[in-house]
Amino acid sequence: MPENPTFEVPSEFENSKDLLAKFSLLGHRTGIRQRDEFFFPQFDESRVQLRELLEQTPDELRLQKYLEEHPVLLAHAALGGFYSVASVRSALFAQVGLGRELQMDFAYCTGNSAGVYWTFIELERPDVPIFTKAGDPSKQLSHALRQILDWTSWLQQHQEYARHILDDLIRSSPMRWGWSDVLYRKPSYMIIIGRRASLNPETNRRRAQLCDQYHGLEIVTWDRLLDDYRGGDDVPFENSRLVSEGDVEV
Repeated sequence: MPENPTFEVPSEFENSKDLLAKFSLLGHRTGIRQRDEFFFPQFDESRVQLRELLEQTPDELRLQKYLEEHPVLLAHAALGGFYSVASVRSALFAQVGLGRELQMDFAYCTGNSAGVYWTFIELERPDVPIFTKAGDPSKQLSHALRQILDWTSWLQQHQEYARHILDDLIRSSPMRWGWSDVLYRKPSYMIIIGRRASLNPETNRRRAQLCDQYHGLEIVTWDRLLDDYRGGDDVPFENSRLVSEGDVEV
């Protein structure tokens, strides 16, 4: 397996908290064709390794570390594929603290002239159920949902401090949007839990209903990070029963 390409980061960004800094800087320096030539090989190699890791039923800490070392996987999942403009306007931060009590596994953001869009991400193990046999949220999913509620409550109660935290993260990133006054849009949330094979049309409908109850929430499986949006061996909706029911992407 070939070694991952490496790039020199200017000294001003050596201590950047942005895990996508190297990708962002490369995007600003090169054309679309060259950028894609880097993104996709990096993604291809990382997803093969992640597939092997998932088969070992890793714990959350091991998965956290792997994604911090291979941030291209989360960026690809959040974007639904790589887009030349969106990719270079993206940043990813790990273990973002909210006060002293709360911590987000990852905070992903992207921006355009309409503002900055944050997605706060919670990881759960891939070998746990998403729903119980009775169709209720599993213990692990319930825990993740409580985390989302806690984050939402904290952000609402500490808006000025939250803005300060997020501003500091953006200033540490090499993203170049060109706007002095950054408008933050309402954040979204993503829970990554379980595997696609555990879902059926009924539990998938329950999942969609649950997401509708929480504004901006996506509950996705670890298989989302393996999906190849170019239409390769692993494409979204590979479970034909879910496709026939017209359900959302898992």
